Amino acid sequence: MSIEQAKAAIEKMKADKAFLDEVNAKATSEEKLEVINAAGYECSKEELRELIAQQAKEELAHCDHHCESGKCPDQGSAPCNGTYYEPCCYAEVAYI
Repeated sequence: MSIEQAKAAIEKMKADKAFLDEVNAKATSEEKLEVINAAGYECSKEELRELIAQQAKEELAHCDHHCESGKCPDQGSAPCNGTYYEPCCYAEVAYI
């Protein structure tokens, strides 16, 4: 397994909504991982979870820094309350 492959899979999910939707359509993390692996990304569930958590933490820190005005820096006037669920604060990826 490879952390580089996990990074590539996450980038693919961020860039390709159809791929993200295909992954998220699966009910279990094992099924989601099967879709990711079938797409050519050889990584483990643990590697994906570690990177997703790390990226969420980094993006949340960015959001906290820029959301003091209550406005999202990336989405114009969209509200931003400092949580990573806000669209401006966390790039959407599958929850593995």
